[in-house]
Amino acid sequence: MISRDGRFIAFVSDRDGAWDVFVGQTGTGDFQNLTKGQIPELRNPAVRMLGFSPEGTDVLIWTKTTDATGAVVDHGWKAPVLGGNLRPYLIGVAELDWSADDERIVYHPSAPGDPLFVTSAEEGTGGKQIYAAPPGIHCHFPLWSRDGETIFFVQGFVPDEMDLWRISASGGQPERLTWHNSRVSFPTLIDKRTLLYLATGADVSGPWLHALHLDRGDSHRVKSASSQYTSISASADGRRLVAAEARPIASLWRVPLSAGTATAAAATQIPIHTQRGVSPRIGHGFIVYRAPKAGTDGLWRHEGDAAAMELWSGVEGRVVGGPALSADSRHVALAVQRRGSTQLYVINSDGSDAHKLAAELDVRGAPAWSPAGDWLAIAAMRDGAPRLFKIPTAQGAAPIALGDDYALDPIWSPSGQFIIYTGRDVGTTFEIKAVNADGTPHALPRLFLNRGSRRLDFLGADEDALVVLQGALSHKEFWVIDLRNGEKRPLTDLGPGPLIGDFDVSADGGTIVFDRVREQSDILRIDLAK
Repeated sequence: MISRDGRFIAFVSDRDGAWDVFVGQTGTGDFQNLTKGQIPELRNPAVRMLGFSPEGTDVLIWTKTTDATGAVVDHGWKAPVLGGNLRPYLIGVAELDWSADDERIVYHPSAPGDPLFVTSAEEGTGGKQIYAAPPGIHCHFPLWSRDGETIFFVQGFVPDEMDLWRISASGGQPERLTWHNSRVSFPTLIDKRTLLYLATGADVSGPWLHALHLDRGDSHRVKSASSQYTSISASADGRRLVAAEARPIASLWRVPLSAGTATAAAATQIPIHTQRGVSPRIGHGFIVYRAPKAGTDGLWRHEGDAAAMELWSGVEGRVVGGPALSADSRHVALAVQRRGSTQLYVINSDGSDAHKLAAELDVRGAPAWSPAGDWLAIAAMRDGAPRLFKIPTAQGAAPIALGDDYALDPIWSPSGQFIIYTGRDVGTTFEIKAVNADGTPHALPRLFLNRGSRRLDFLGADEDALVVLQGALSHKEFWVIDLRNGEKRPLTDLGPGPLIGDFDVSADGGTIVFDRVREQSDILRIDLAK
């Protein structure tokens, strides 16, 4: 984030170990740690969590905290750019923006629909609610127009089905401005007619820098900016930009499970032969995983010291989400995105005999095999939201809808009796739900997890033991939940480090394989010609 006058830059980094906020003057390369571990959760790439006061004297920080009752609430902080004590600032605000005349703010709390409020700068919170999205849909990155008449914001399903919208500052019906239906973020005005923003491509590559011409209503990718950026910000005059240029690292790891809690010393890295690896799945004597590339993510097989085998090249479509291995390890199901649509494929575990199932469905998330291998469960879009379907593996057979609930990333119970899935996001949390394989309700204790924890699995053949990722957005550990009573116990204590995003549990429940992703970035300054 850059201050209005372009003199100061603030960013979030774990360069000192914990995630902290750093600030420094542009052009000096000298940045000081403002928070020094005092704020426990300082990573949320889905929102603009940093800002500057209009006069540029304070860095503003929005994060989550826990109140006296244990409930999660939005919490604001401010810290002088020259150093000093943290001070509370605007409790109940998830992110905000100041109008150009400094007299009004627009903000939203973490509530269903991320309702947008406009209020006076003196009042701070409260004011008039001008919009709220339907439950499950999010409104992020609110931004004032230069004339103070309009609010721009990003709306959609977090994180990968978002677009730019605008609404009158006095309320009314919002207007859609872009049609990416992808990961859209960080709208930034450089003048009254030009809005820069980040968006992933139709092949999920990026994010790339785009420009929206507000007078004409058209947008395009900025060809001169060929780097993948993860955030962007501009000074008030639009002449100076700062961007975070991504350099991600991803590796695969293995940790054995025991009666106790596995520590970092027990985890070992898996020596794959591709540059990066995510979403591992355990087969009989091998691992299948996804190897991210720019726009052509493929699927690979790792087997001991043998050379890596490419199962799906990505040229005919990018593999998105985690693959699924059948119980006998003979077949792999995968979601493939091509030309704006995502469809379900099945291939043999040597890469042969690729064929499509339920071609009429636009699928979402990761698939799951039934234990007997005769069905696949997956989410697919219906009535504007992902719903749960089970699909016969016999080619040509029709899919069966399993209710009208919002659903993502299902897994089948070891007995095949029921399916666990995750529900819609509310704030940064979602509920774990279940349905019987015949579509009738299946009771569970009420269970909630934080964003970044949608992958679930069972601990071997025990269908009362659900393995989850639990913790803050910046650090999660493996836990097991007893589905009979909701009780939890930790499986690992791996400590801080690269984020764990996806995993798989061996059939005997004795091993977890998982990915670790580190989103390294460089901070760039871009000075635009007048």
